[in-house]
Amino acid sequence: MEESVTNNSSNAEQMYKMIDKVRSETRLSYKLASHAVHVVLECLISIAPSPVAHFINETLKEPDFPPSPSNSVLDKTRDILRLFEIAENLNSIKNDAQQRSWQLFDDQKIIMDYLNELNLILIDADDAVSRRFLHLDDYGIVNCLAEYYQMESRWSIKMIILKTLDSLCILSRTAIVILLGTVLPLELARDIQNNFKDKTKLFATISVMTKMFSIGEPLPIIYIDTIGKDFVLFMLRLIETPSDEADEDDIVLLVVNLILVYNLQFNNFEDISTNITIQALEEIENPKIFSETLLLLFNRGKDPVKCLDYQPYPQNSLLKMMKDIFSSYTTSNLFYKNDVRVLIDIVMRQFNDGFSDNKEKIQWLVLIKEILFKTDKTEYSDQLSSIKSCIIRILTDTENENIEEQLIKEILEHLQI
Repeated sequence: MEESVTNNSSNAEQMYKMIDKVRSETRLSYKLASHAVHVVLECLISIAPSPVAHFINETLKEPDFPPSPSNSVLDKTRDILRLFEIAENLNSIKNDAQQRSWQLFDDQKIIMDYLNELNLILIDADDAVSRRFLHLDDYGIVNCLAEYYQMESRWSIKMIILKTLDSLCILSRTAIVILLGTVLPLELARDIQNNFKDKTKLFATISVMTKMFSIGEPLPIIYIDTIGKDFVLFMLRLIETPSDEADEDDIVLLVVNLILVYNLQFNNFEDISTNITIQALEEIENPKIFSETLLLLFNRGKDPVKCLDYQPYPQNSLLKMMKDIFSSYTTSNLFYKNDVRVLIDIVMRQFNDGFSDNKEKIQWLVLIKEILFKTDKTEYSDQLSSIKSCIIRILTDTENENIEEQLIKEILEHLQI
């Protein structure tokens, strides 16, 4: 049995080395190289001698093809060796630039070539290789790129850094946590405000910032002065008066998504006054486009910022935003009478569709409670009966924890049942 396991492990490693060889020689992505090897092996089954054909057939039947190799195999791949070379060169260039008070413009092509190759490897290589590199490098490349972005003034280089940072965010949650503690969030916030009329720069900076905020980790307290209420107010005003009418819809969705993920870091629902997003919404006058876009996205039933599948995943950004808005009497007035009616219909639809777990059920109960407590019931009196029916059904037909029963009790008492 032990010999069989050893053979299987050895076969898997040989198969992985074959895929790595194909990728190295052809520059195919890891996924395409794996597919190419799979196709060739399938063809060989019909022409190879019986023992070899049997071995190939058994290998292809393995549930995890392409195979997952040991770290010792990963450490010898061409990709990981090249990643270390690029990281060393970029660190050397960065350190050299820090010691000078001027830029060497003839180094632009060299820097761009390194950055482009780094990003291409992060995109095309086996994710296991890239994550292994980050671990062995102690995430040094993450800090290097954040510092480089702050130092660099040439946008031709900064755009490639942004693309690479975007790839790192997709690759590793740890990389995001590290980036949130660097100077990068401050630099991105400044660039968003300074370059909001440049669509290319705006989209690139917001894309990275959205991914960084999407995991719901709070920003360092010392950053709040720069990335605080004034920053949220700037984004809200940008939504209401986009600088490029031709791309108005794209810009609005982009900035709304950034506000949604920014709001994930404020988890103290009991004291909504500490929520900077709500502070900004209380101050701005009639953010009509923002509220209309929220309602449109909410009606679609999907979280528009769930772009990364990391655990633990924060709660639905739209559901949280709606709860936070209706937790304040001031911001609950952002929605018109008909908007509130539509919102109630959406909540009732969710009640009828059911919930993935009790945690989700609690969030929706909190939302309907806040809507009922913060708005005028006479404006949707014809919907109250359906609300009552749904709440009673949840009480009687589902297993409820103490917190859920308490919420239901408060809602029913408010409805005078």
